[in-house]
Amino acid sequence: MNTTVPVMSSAELRRARRMTVGLAGLIYLAGWAMVTFPLPFSDAGPMPPWPVMIDYLLTVPAIYAFLHRREPRRALRGALALAGFGYLLASWILPPLAGPFWDTLRGLRNLSLAIGVAIELGILFLFFRALGGLRRAENPDYALTGVVEKVFGPGFVTRILAFELRIWFMVFAPPRWKWAYRGTRHFSYHAKDANLANQQGFLVLIAAELPVAHLLVSLWSSLAAWIFTGLSLYSLAFLFAHYRATQRCPISLDDRQLYLRYGMFLSEQAIALSQIESITLHRGPVTRDSTQLRLCESGDPNVCIRLRSPQAVAGLFGRERQIEIIYLGVDQPHAFVNAVQTTLASTESVPTAAVHTAPFTS
Repeated sequence: MNTTVPVMSSAELRRARRMTVGLAGLIYLAGWAMVTFPLPFSDAGPMPPWPVMIDYLLTVPAIYAFLHRREPRRALRGALALAGFGYLLASWILPPLAGPFWDTLRGLRNLSLAIGVAIELGILFLFFRALGGLRRAENPDYALTGVVEKVFGPGFVTRILAFELRIWFMVFAPPRWKWAYRGTRHFSYHAKDANLANQQGFLVLIAAELPVAHLLVSLWSSLAAWIFTGLSLYSLAFLFAHYRATQRCPISLDDRQLYLRYGMFLSEQAIALSQIESITLHRGPVTRDSTQLRLCESGDPNVCIRLRSPQAVAGLFGRERQIEIIYLGVDQPHAFVNAVQTTLASTESVPTAAVHTAPFTS
């Protein structure tokens, strides 16, 4: 008898997400109201804070875990994240709490911040240590993964750290450096619907509002201001890395595989041509689905690729999911579709051509 627990469908995930957001919002709002205003029909004043802490730390994560119980890993990650968010929210709206339990929680918060800073410093150390070798690498994505695998071995942690290293590489690598990519034909996506210009606009806006936001938040809390500024700087670094990678990392094709790359969102994913069921031009918006990969930032995708069977794809922060349909937004969709269709129909080997190299143009 088959005892495998089925994976949640995309519709079930959306329904569970909506229920979690609705119930969590009601619990957060009710907790704030109960510790802020006097209880009705009572002279005791507002409710003591500890029941609210139980709801924030346990009830909301338990609701998420129950609604996602068919995917244990997702349930555990989401419950832990909501517990951390609940503690931060309670620290903001509740009065200061004393006692060994609350002191322990505050110590764990400070410890988690210290661990996060230590991890980022360690990633930067690995990056600068490997920087010289990356200059001579054919493709830095594989070199970065190799650097991390020497320390941590293959696995999910390696994918996350390699993603982090890739951010800092794209930020700090000199514009004169060039490297090669697998494939004989290469297709860009930075010009579609002013993709690159939109990214430039976001970079300017974030950089301009950063000092103003820091000043405004510091009027409330200096610690919160520095935390907010640190997260904003990290976001700015990610967007700048994506801006450079968008110009630098093409979608490529050879006689056997299609190599998908899309800025920082997808470093490289090789799709065997034998796995492609069909490739067509596409018009119009795309409904979000967990079995679909959408690689298009500006406008609607203009290419649709259907696979014969699901394939695992590692996206942001090394997270893997099974993909059945791929939507792309490329600069020359007709040329791209014709090239893939011709290669699929051809039985002759394709001669090797010069690899794509392009300098940074930041």
